[in-house]
Amino acid sequence: MKMPLQPPLIHWGDAASLGPSRRSGRFAVGMLLIWAIVSLLALIVISRSLAGFHVAFDVIANINYFLGIPLLAIALVAACTRQWLALAGALVAAVISAAPLLSPTGQRAARPFAVPTASVLHCNIRGSLSAWESLRVIMDARQPDLVSVVEVSEAVIEQIRADERLLMDYPHRVLPRHRKEWPQVLLSRHPMQPLPVAAAKPGTRMLSLFSLYRSAVVSLPIGDIIFSTEHVPSPRTSASWKMGNEQIVALGHVVRDHYRRFDLPVLVTGDFNSSPTGYRDGLMRSATGLLPNPESFPPRGTWPSLFPPFLRLPLDRAWASEQISFGAGEVLTDIGSDHRPLLMRFS
Repeated sequence: MKMPLQPPLIHWGDAASLGPSRRSGRFAVGMLLIWAIVSLLALIVISRSLAGFHVAFDVIANINYFLGIPLLAIALVAACTRQWLALAGALVAAVISAAPLLSPTGQRAARPFAVPTASVLHCNIRGSLSAWESLRVIMDARQPDLVSVVEVSEAVIEQIRADERLLMDYPHRVLPRHRKEWPQVLLSRHPMQPLPVAAAKPGTRMLSLFSLYRSAVVSLPIGDIIFSTEHVPSPRTSASWKMGNEQIVALGHVVRDHYRRFDLPVLVTGDFNSSPTGYRDGLMRSATGLLPNPESFPPRGTWPSLFPPFLRLPLDRAWASEQISFGAGEVLTDIGSDHRPLLMRFS
């Protein structure tokens, strides 16, 4: 009696049983993942290396750490398909993309304070009167010692001058005196004396004079400092990118030629339209000798205000001389501008 034929047993866990087509498919997936990793890593390295040569490279460099998101997605796919080489490469590349936030050059770590501190609130209100009114609510609630506001419209300036309660809380201020001055405002609860522009050296560039217009010596309870604010043009075009870089260089001349004569710590807030991975970050360090406030990781930037925290760029920052130490910064609620307010404590 003949036994019925039995179908052959197939051991699916056996690599040899997968067959040439299955093995070649896995190989193709692995190669695709590797090439994606290499491409993203090359984009990171090239854009950071060439950011100072063209606005396009700088724009890509500014969003370098966002490339960690597709790299982590690649790592997930690699783990699911058991592509261990691709998994390791994706994780290493993701760390490289976030390296300036994990360990930024020259950046001091945030720390809790056991000594008296002061606070500064900064925001770009984009000329919006409603955004200014929302910022006033925050000022009443948080009571910062110093306030810097950029992109201030004439309507906002009129509101500031007419606000008697604001005058009681912040009696010391630096306001634009005419339309040719850039629309930025400094407010202080403590005595604040604008720097003497007349004492500027002959031949001082107009960009440097603008920085002096927005500079003052503030007598805080923790000591005297020089306080200033900047609004560096957005790199929307090659011309505006170059203008912004020139403004930072001009600020460097002010720090070296004017601020240091007072032998006081320097605090500069502003909307620099650059992230920690952008070209202007390094330019600020080399031109001014100042150091930035510590960034959180994952980053919680200020722009665009409606985006979730991990997709916002930290364009608004505080820079200071070595005598000033920062605590952890706090990005506040949306006020109706495209930027969110930034609150910093320092000593």
